[in-house]
Amino acid sequence: MKEGPSSGTMEDEDLLKDFQVGERSYKYYDVTQIQGYEELPYSLRVLLECAVRKRSETQGQVWKDVYERILSVLSGCEEDSEEDDDILFHPGRVLLQDFTGVPALIDLAAIRESVSKSGGCPDVVDSLCPADLVVDHCVQVDYNQIKQQLSSPPDPSPKTPVLGGSMQPCPTVIVHSTFPPPFLAYPPPPPIYTLPAFYPISSYQSKVVAPSPASNTSNRSVPPMDNPGLPIQDDICPFHQKMSYWADALRSNQTSEFERNKERFIFLKWVNSAFKNITVIPPGTGVMHQVNLEYLARVVTCQGGVLFPDSVVGTDTHTTMINGLGVLGWGVGTLDAQAVMFGHPVTLSFPRVVGIRIKGVISDYSTSTDLVLMITKKLRQAGVQGAFVEFFGPSLKELSVADRATISNMCPEYGALVGFFPIDEITIQYLAQSGRDKSHIETVEKYMKTVKMFRSSDENENIRFASIIEIDLSDIIPCVSGPKRTKDKVSINEIAADFKSALHLKEGPKGYGLSQGQGHVAFSVNIDGEYFTVGHGTVLLAAISSCTNTSNPSVMLGAGLLAKKAVECGLSVPKVVKTSLAPGSGVVTSYLQESGVMPYLYMLGFEIVGYGCSTCSYNSGPNLPDSIVQAIKQGNLVCCGLLSGNRNFEGRLDPDIRANYLASPLMVIAYAIAGRIDINLDREPLGFNSHTGEAIFLKNIWPSRQEIQEIERKLVIPGIYRQVYSKVSVGNKHWDSLSVPNSVDKFPWSSDSTYIKCPEYIKEIGSNARNWKNMRCLLKLGDNITSDHISPAGSITRSSPAAEYLSSLGLAPREYNSYGARRGNYHVMVRGTFSNMRLQNHLLNKVGPYTLHLPSEVTTTIFEASERYKNDGVSLFAIGGKNFGRGTSRDWATRGPFLLGVRAILAVSFDPTYRSNLVKTGILPLQITSISYESLKGTECLSIDIRDNITPKCLIDVVVGKAERSFKAVVRVDNDYETDVFHAGGVIAQIVSKTKDKTTCETA
Repeated sequence: MKEGPSSGTMEDEDLLKDFQVGERSYKYYDVTQIQGYEELPYSLRVLLECAVRKRSETQGQVWKDVYERILSVLSGCEEDSEEDDDILFHPGRVLLQDFTGVPALIDLAAIRESVSKSGGCPDVVDSLCPADLVVDHCVQVDYNQIKQQLSSPPDPSPKTPVLGGSMQPCPTVIVHSTFPPPFLAYPPPPPIYTLPAFYPISSYQSKVVAPSPASNTSNRSVPPMDNPGLPIQDDICPFHQKMSYWADALRSNQTSEFERNKERFIFLKWVNSAFKNITVIPPGTGVMHQVNLEYLARVVTCQGGVLFPDSVVGTDTHTTMINGLGVLGWGVGTLDAQAVMFGHPVTLSFPRVVGIRIKGVISDYSTSTDLVLMITKKLRQAGVQGAFVEFFGPSLKELSVADRATISNMCPEYGALVGFFPIDEITIQYLAQSGRDKSHIETVEKYMKTVKMFRSSDENENIRFASIIEIDLSDIIPCVSGPKRTKDKVSINEIAADFKSALHLKEGPKGYGLSQGQGHVAFSVNIDGEYFTVGHGTVLLAAISSCTNTSNPSVMLGAGLLAKKAVECGLSVPKVVKTSLAPGSGVVTSYLQESGVMPYLYMLGFEIVGYGCSTCSYNSGPNLPDSIVQAIKQGNLVCCGLLSGNRNFEGRLDPDIRANYLASPLMVIAYAIAGRIDINLDREPLGFNSHTGEAIFLKNIWPSRQEIQEIERKLVIPGIYRQVYSKVSVGNKHWDSLSVPNSVDKFPWSSDSTYIKCPEYIKEIGSNARNWKNMRCLLKLGDNITSDHISPAGSITRSSPAAEYLSSLGLAPREYNSYGARRGNYHVMVRGTFSNMRLQNHLLNKVGPYTLHLPSEVTTTIFEASERYKNDGVSLFAIGGKNFGRGTSRDWATRGPFLLGVRAILAVSFDPTYRSNLVKTGILPLQITSISYESLKGTECLSIDIRDNITPKCLIDVVVGKAERSFKAVVRVDNDYETDVFHAGGVIAQIVSKTKDKTTCETA
């Protein structure tokens, strides 16, 4: 092992150099002069550049420590590091989605209002880091298939359905249905028009085509030829200008989306106009990760005249998708994102970097979906939890940026923090393809090559990885993943046998526990006069959705071509299958229209329902028809759903669909046509030509890679991206119709609102008043307390304090909604803290959100007890066991306890992210021994000997009662940065303190 370099060999001012691109002049830090730099993985080079830049800007010891820690990789010192060896990183951007972003922006609006009321300049309150919020998590599939009245009465006689293969004989039970609107009769396939493989891009400039009279009649079985190569009208997509027949469901879903979320959208539109450094991307634009990839990502950014690599943290786990573009990024909790907006760094455990060497060539029948499922399985087996995964090797050139982004998107599923693809020629080609400015692309390429963050495919890679895993693309075979876990990858040749085996396996991660006698049950259900067989393995839902695949032109165009060939072969999708298409952005719609495949997707039922997460994030819309649900329950049926997404937990697609499979968009369509999962696609036909009776196999309609690549080359061009994203700031008619106030100082909070409230707690937090004497215990908890125990995200139960509050406002139980939906109303969230019905508080023998108030010894709710303590001026603490606060990071998991009056948490050990969030909130994390934990009953008063000069991880005394005894505790404020934040009272208190004295905008 080579000896590591010394940090003192080069001063930061010596690294700051001039940089010229054409007539533009910049500065940059020449990190290539650091000894051993070229042996660092590319992902660590990004962290090192940040440490050098911040060390120069702040002269802070903490950044010097980060610098030293990164370079220790070259000396092998990282092998001796501690498990909790944390470093800091300052991302260049923040990416928010609407559900998690709204609470952070509400805080910002309240701080601005507070500063304005105190005579300060409201403009000083803004995001100190560029922040983008993409409204994408509220799309729900209420409408998914074309609605029409039957032209003739339905034939009541049973028909034998064609589901692509034989089923077991049906029992004589017939379940009749009253069908809900989303499942109204689907028209017969329209006549096949001969459409060109693609439309010339000049068709973008053609005149608006008036809708055909046929589009205004109730008989819509034959679609008008309104030039399907044209983008659709902005009625239904915020970017497109032309009328289209294909967007009936999309129009209806967007109308519903705005009706449901009008209150939140008005607030977000005000934010967009009030804050200079925050951009709100209107609803209907697309999934946040795909918009980030196609439009928002800078790759190289500039602040204060200094160039540096773009990087991002986002409030969604799949923010990792951007690593496919060579931009370092990962998901964080709302509190961390908010802290970055206030100018704070993020904390992360120093990552080991695992190299993934890519070799071989992918086969024609395999897609990036198959690739990512194989990589997910292989990396799960290898164990890369929390690591940086970095891809290299001779076959990296085989993967487009869309392929890479698909792989990076699945990072949370294989456990890594990031899946990083260094920038190379393919990245530069994508930037040009996606319509980025030529001068910016020139800057990106020159800068990245200068700082040696540009990977050359023919260079000798002598990089020090912690370990290397090899993946051969030629080993990849078409597969799906399921039926319950993403890691359970199954070849399409084996899926039929695998599913049948799963039916009879013991109920658990793979099995359903059915007896042999239960495995051959099927029912005939009446769907508007037609009878369909529903049994084990019947496909009831097929959704092309989410950022995982819809960002990838090759698989989306491939799906369209497969649909075209299927329709031409006389195939259709059974009416029992609920189908939908939710593109990640308007760009997808453009090239599907331009290629001429959109009509064929429509004919198979894959109509565009919206731009957002939809089915991928539990928003598949209304449940299955009653007739199907009754059949499922009566026969204990295991029916299936197909999703081109990244998560397949049981019940995620629909509560009555038990088997959920992840597949490529092409396979989603194929299985939808087959109508069942237990089919061998090599040996059994998908179905039969409706005109000739000929058996049609998958191989008959599967498009070749050459076909797909040719269309992609001609259609996915810069003009489409520029056309689409030039209209982001314009929005659509729904967004434009929202009326917002002109004042940027104050948002007009509605007293009638139950979803968004002005957070009056900002004043309480900003006061930084903490009393460490004679503190009372609010609750004592055990081991492995999760963020969901602390701040539930599920439904609000009728007997909870939150329900009592909502009921007092006149809401009925059906209107309570969930804690997640009401994150913008702090009255609900503080009452919901520790309200998990399975919570076990060791202060009393009662499960649920209850505690013992002391000294009165009255059993009451945790919220009511906290109110009594607050009125008496008593500060509170909580006691926990091992791994306190584990699970998904939630801002209210620390903010909630703070607002209940908790100022310290004593635990045997903390989840690292939760511990960091406690500090950012202003709560003191104290680590105690197991002996101290057992000795504390929760009935004692504690006094904590906390002082202004505490140092990271110092020992302090905790005094019990009136000095009867004391014990030692470790202050888990782990570095100088956290020490400053804690002394300020937390991140929000710190920003309030910094802004309250700035009385004029000039002094800001």
